[in-house]
Amino acid sequence: MTEWLQLFMMIAAPLFIGSISISPKKSLRKIFFGLIIIGGLIFLGYCLVLNYNIRGAGQKMIDIKALTAEGQQRWRQKYDQPLKYVGGEDNLYQWFIIYASDRPDTIQPWDSSEDPATKCLLSRYYGRKN
Repeated sequence: MTEWLQLFMMIAAPLFIGSISISPKKSLRKIFFGLIIIGGLIFLGYCLVLNYNIRGAGQKMIDIKALTAEGQQRWRQKYDQPLKYVGGEDNLYQWFIIYASDRPDTIQPWDSSEDPATKCLLSRYYGRKN
């Protein structure tokens, strides 16, 4: 739930500071120093939670990674060569592109009729026009 709030919180502080119309009489140095310390502590806590895997926080995609490793291992056992291409009807093949150590390409056709940027990227990557 908090991940979607992070986008709003990134712009909340600058907007709040920008909305101050009366300049303060005291120096804001202590407040800014305190905010920097609190931000550092939050970042340190986040790193510690991920590093020590508290409540499985460091294992976000563990099932997908295990599926990818097992699929790649089965491919190598059967064909004795690296996995070069993946595809399929569902989106599981996309995880193979990311997590497989062979770094396979996709054979899934893309619909580039709506997005000209995709058409340009595909023509550069594959050396042809779609």
